[in-house]
Amino acid sequence: MLFELELPGNLVIWLLTGAVWLIILIVLIRHYRRHESKPVIWKALVATAMGISAIPLHINMFGYSGKLAVLPIGVALIYILLQKDSWQRYRVFAWTGFWSNHAMLIVTLLSGMLYSLVYPKNDLSVYLTHVDNARLVETHHSAPSGRLSIEGLKVAIDKSLLQDSYPAMEWYTQYRQEGETLYQKEKFPFMLSGIKPRWGSGLHSIVFVERDGQGLLVATGRDYLYFRSGEPLVSFGGEGQ
Repeated sequence: MLFELELPGNLVIWLLTGAVWLIILIVLIRHYRRHESKPVIWKALVATAMGISAIPLHINMFGYSGKLAVLPIGVALIYILLQKDSWQRYRVFAWTGFWSNHAMLIVTLLSGMLYSLVYPKNDLSVYLTHVDNARLVETHHSAPSGRLSIEGLKVAIDKSLLQDSYPAMEWYTQYRQEGETLYQKEKFPFMLSGIKPRWGSGLHSIVFVERDGQGLLVATGRDYLYFRSGEPLVSFGGEGQ
């Protein structure tokens, strides 16, 4: 049995965040060693943590949003609370905490761009990596009787192409607005269960199967992506696997 560690978020931001905090830790250690009068370690850590407090400015760059720290209220508070000699000793740690906000902003912006390279949205295998336990679940009473082909699904993962999702979503929206009285046949009457995305992606998507068994609609929570396979994934009328 293959063991995989489940991450609460995506691997890219975990690695970048870990790297940034490691760099910050190295900087703090260097500051500590360079001080002639060694600061108290726990006070230095408290000063660093307080220095992180700042009034942020929300910005959007390259299609990603983040927070830019502009007013170092934590640093100001430490300056007010400490005596002059103590401030001289711990100010470098407070400012390190403040500037760590900017490092985390860079992580936020970089993680979005790197994530799209490691987990491209037009690659169906990102959403469907582990499919050996996949099952076809009927989600509408109009669903025809069919059976999922695991081998066909694996082939589709490699060969399916991302299509314009507007026609599929237009029908889906009309169905939800008009109700079942006008739309008795759901375009995506099946859903795939027992599937897992690519490890480290942090995705929690729902995959719907089209009525003809050749289309897949992936709902990620942020996007709806429509993939089309040249071969049917579902066999109807009792045929197939």
